[in-house]
Amino acid sequence: MFMILSDIYVIQLLMRILGFMKTIALNFGIREENRTLGQTRDLLLPKLMSGEIHLPEAEIAGEAVA
Repeated sequence: MFMILSDIYVIQLLMRILGFMKTIALNFGIREENRTLGQTRDLLLPKLMSGEIHLPEAEIAGEAVA
């Protein structure tokens, strides 16, 4: 048995699917950004802690205020 869907129902269904797709794309973008930030942190933090990279105190203070 086949059901015939009204145009309005089909449009509502497609808009709901589009909303889900936008949410998935947004979540993927956030996850990708978090992954990139985590990799950057994992690369820079050990170098900062060991003194391999040095940030002048003026830069650190300026970043904290901004």
